[in-house]
Amino acid sequence: MNDPPLTDLQQEQFATFMRERLPVPKGAKEHRLYTFTEYSNRVLGRKLLHWRGLRMSEAQQVMAAVKAEYPKQPQNVTDVSFK
Repeated sequence: MNDPPLTDLQQEQFATFMRERLPVPKGAKEHRLYTFTEYSNRVLGRKLLHWRGLRMSEAQQVMAAVKAEYPKQPQNVTDVSFK
């Protein structure tokens, strides 16, 4: 099974997707440092040191969960498909 880690470009796309989809906590100006890692851990059910360590299939799983949990898209959000 070939499940490569995310490339630098894919990591950038993943972070942009997460930043645009996940709500910023009340009273905060931006997401906390480990928001994407904590969300990924919750979805995957395992302890991940940092979201940049995600494999392609794991990132797709996390993005699908974000889409399901936060289905409304702001107008400036674009869908990401890793190539």
